[in-house]
Order: sequence, then structure tokens, then C-alpha cells
Amino acid sequence: MPLPLARLFDYLPPAGAVATPALVGRRVRVPFGQRELVGVVADIGPAEPVAGELRPALSLPDIEPLLHGELLDSLRWLARYTHAPLGEVLATALPAALRRGEPLPDT
Repeated sequence: MPLPLARLFDYLPPAGAVATPALVGRRVRVPFGQRELVGVVADIGPAEPVAGELRPALSLPDIEPLLHGELLDSLRWLARYTHAPLGEVLATALPAALRRGEPLPDT
């Protein structure tokens, strides 16, 4: 999540989605308190989360990861090197419209 917190937040995949490594780097819309936030999937946790402890994500706006491979590795390194929250670093790699959850423009 694009928050100044030095931790990540766990969610179940949205309805109809399966938690696979292919989700890493994709944007995700999640409930967060009384609001909805758009973040980036940073990692996939264990296949068997404890039922009732995690809320499901609302949607995955993108078909393909926007951040992947060397770019994602570089952003993780940058977060460690600068001691910045990973969620904020991942958010800064996206244009403002994509951070707000707007659809990826057709090219």
C-alpha cells in the first residue's frame, strides 16, 4: 500500500483469482479501513492462510504485471537501501493515474 508504514499488508486474492507468482507486480484494489486503496502485489504468501483472518482484495485492474523482473528487483533494492517503505517505493514507480486505480490506457 502506498502508505508511510514500514510493513506490508496481507489480503486474499479477489473472487475468481488464484494466488500465483504471476500476480506479483500487478495493481490491486483493496479495502483499507473505511476506504479503498490501490497498491501493488509485492509477494505471494502461503497457500493456506488461516480462514477469517484476511480480507479479500476487491480487484486486480491489470491483466499483466506492471512492475516485474529487473525493475521490481531494483525497486526492492531501493526500498532497502533508502529505508523507505516498499509500498511507497512501488507507488512512486507508477504514474499518478495508475496509482489512483484508473485503467491502463490503450496503446
